Amino acid sequence: MYEVFADLHVHIGRSENGKPIKITAARSLNFANIAKECADRKGINIVGIIDCASPYVIEDIENFLKTGEAYEIEDGGIIYKDKVCILLGSEVETSEVGRNGKCGAAHNVCFFPHLSDIKGFSKEMSRHIHNITLSTQRSDVSGYELIDIVEKYNGILIPAHCFTPFKSYYGNCTDRLQNIFKEIQSDLGAPIPTSGNLTRWANQGVLLLNATLTVRAHQAGSHQRRGWEEFTDAAIRTLAEQREHLVFILWGAYAQKKGAFIDREKHLVLTSVHPSPLSAYHGFFGNKHFSRANAYLIEHGETPINW
Repeated sequence: MYEVFADLHVHIGRSENGKPIKITAARSLNFANIAKECADRKGINIVGIIDCASPYVIEDIENFLKTGEAYEIEDGGIIYKDKVCILLGSEVETSEVGRNGKCGAAHNVCFFPHLSDIKGFSKEMSRHIHNITLSTQRSDVSGYELIDIVEKYNGILIPAHCFTPFKSYYGNCTDRLQNIFKEIQSDLGAPIPTSGNLTRWANQGVLLLNATLTVRAHQAGSHQRRGWEEFTDAAIRTLAEQREHLVFILWGAYAQKKGAFIDREKHLVLTSVHPSPLSAYHGFFGNKHFSRANAYLIEHGETPINW
């Protein structure tokens, strides 16, 4: 098996000329130093630098390429010393309609294949961001609108830290988890949380995984067959083959199809319809997946989840 070490959320502190990019990041974190650190000390094969839409950073990248130590590749990315693939990214804060109709904010990480693409993105976003030179500035566009802009420049958008309580879609911009919380309340008697922050689940070992990790606005399944399926299939297969007594909770026909190969003698596989409003009343409510998962974990000497 070929191992790849990646960090896809790296900020730049200052430009080569000392211009501030991410105020809270170290001053030594410029584009060239990040590349060198990944190649020479960290052993990171793929690094996503997410402040590359700043004009100061774009200038640094252009100068970096002129050194001859790095070059762009046709399929996307910059190769440094034939050791590190650098993905050019930008973290953008969007303005969303949040809980109870209030305005929320969410962070999005956008990656682009080539320097020319992110230069075009930077120029367009300068009309939507007050100070394009700084990191993660708030824009006047929604996530849906940002997707259209990103795709215009051949990029992909990934929600960043989407379950944290601040600056995230599930943390402060949506109530879509309510059906899941209602089932937990019915199943275990737990109160419905006031926040959509699911970091506490992740800290207990719960992996939340969609079949595809991005989508075009208002077009369900629009990013299928773009490579996400191979990635998520590999993640599921690795867990199923290398671990024992895991609980796989598969909601919806698509998830169940992806998990068809899981060994039911080795793991517990729970299935039902999806918790979306269209299907929740047709088999999701009352499935008792949360209590059944905990009972299985206890039976096999594992710590139950505090849902």
